[in-house]
Amino acid sequence: MINRMAAYIAKRLLPYCKGQENLLIYGLDVLIYTVLSTLCLILIGLIFDELGFCIMIIAIYYMNQTFGGGYHASSHLHCFILMAIALMAGLLSCRIEYNLYFLISVDLVSFIVLLLNPCILHPKKAYLYQARKHFITRSRCISCLEIVFAILLLVFRRELLCPYTIGILFSAISRLAGKRAYQ
Repeated sequence: MINRMAAYIAKRLLPYCKGQENLLIYGLDVLIYTVLSTLCLILIGLIFDELGFCIMIIAIYYMNQTFGGGYHASSHLHCFILMAIALMAGLLSCRIEYNLYFLISVDLVSFIVLLLNPCILHPKKAYLYQARKHFITRSRCISCLEIVFAILLLVFRRELLCPYTIGILFSAISRLAGKRAYQ
């Protein structure tokens, strides 16, 4: 259905993008899927009455997935189901009071995983391998900024450390799963 919607929009835009039909359909497909799935994930946050935590987890995960890659499900539906289940588990786990040192330990291990595995490209993205060094640098810079952000949360907004930790943990798990799946 999303692909048909993307093809319909692409057909309308074709006069402006001659010779780019497949690229346009692909880009629109990804855009539509991302918007719809993100809105559905935010709806889950509303249902759980944890909108702020939900947005924190999604933002951290999306940032790491965008700049460093990781595991990619075989279809949009599988991706959404995995993310929805993980998000619900994460939101539920935010209701548990964790020891501060436990959260810091999970963050440290997750940051080490992200820094040691800065760029996991899906095999279908082989055309990007030539820019791999750039992606590695960019991903490590993002991870360093996230470390600074974690320190700021620790000092000023400890109540947000749990959803932040969950987002970082999901990102690290995705990197390791992607590394295992693609090697």
